[in-house]
Amino acid sequence: MAATLADGVPDKQMAVVLEHIVEKAEDLNACLRDDVDVPGKNKPLGAQEVLVRNKFAGVNFIDTYFRTGLYKAEAPFGLGREGAGEVVGVGSEVPESICKLGDNVAYLASSTYAQYSAASADRVYKAPADVGLDVLTTLLTQGLTAQYLARDSFPLGPGKACLVQAAAGGTGQLLVQVAKALGATVIGTCSKRKSDIAKAVGCDLVLNYDELSQDEVVDRVKEATEGKGVHVAYDGVGKATYQMSMQCVRKRGTLVLFGNASGAVPPIDPLDLTKQGSIFLTRPIMGHHIEDQADFASRMDELVAWYKDGSVKVTVQATLPLSEVSESHRLLESGSTQGKVLLKTD
Repeated sequence: MAATLADGVPDKQMAVVLEHIVEKAEDLNACLRDDVDVPGKNKPLGAQEVLVRNKFAGVNFIDTYFRTGLYKAEAPFGLGREGAGEVVGVGSEVPESICKLGDNVAYLASSTYAQYSAASADRVYKAPADVGLDVLTTLLTQGLTAQYLARDSFPLGPGKACLVQAAAGGTGQLLVQVAKALGATVIGTCSKRKSDIAKAVGCDLVLNYDELSQDEVVDRVKEATEGKGVHVAYDGVGKATYQMSMQCVRKRGTLVLFGNASGAVPPIDPLDLTKQGSIFLTRPIMGHHIEDQADFASRMDELVAWYKDGSVKVTVQATLPLSEVSESHRLLESGSTQGKVLLKTD
């Protein structure tokens, strides 16, 4: 049976397509084209695929990794890993319990810097009527990352202390709030100008890495934890901070490396983990934490519940048109972001 498409879906669309690596954010605008095939028109939707007319696409550091070649992709390739909008096409095997034509959804997929995107039904989440699509887009990659870090990479709860590097960034803010919702003590790092943000989202102690040396940060973390260190350090900054994070972890604690904002972390000698107190090291990715659609929906339900009860607040710093995709990456790479950056794609 063929997929069902809504009336008015065009053959072509505007989308960002890279024919080669783009090192500088300022050159990304040149990759916006208006002749890109709409999924489901020239090539049929898969039986378990959904076509979405996008309203928002989220901008994340992983997009810059693909753009610059840190993560490999075969050209030509699109950018974007998340989006939200209206369902305008459903494959023949997509149950209505997941979505139907006309539903608003948030989803994880590739090539979302586009007016239309196809997503696998097991990564589609039907939008609650009382939650905006901009909020849901923010709760996708960044929110789900915070959720699995605090639930799975190291289960937080009362009596547990964690360090969150870049606590005032997009993912950092959500991770701090999730950690507090679970009852943990949170030590956050950020620049001095972002201290108020880190405090506002719930950090019990804020350390400014532009005023303190890395050794001083470690000393302050130890002082705040009775000389032991934190149970877990969450580090999405990468190359610039991973050694500091490692030194903040207590004996048999856990170091979670989940990003490369300052560059990729070099290979780590296992003996360094031994010297630090037989600590554990993990480098998780989201794809290994979402098993199926039910799991995806359950994780999103928890994030939405926290949002509704006020435990987790969402900050959207900038919403830019697709024509300003260069600016979206410049903002992210500048280190000046204080919340989510979205592209408005409709």
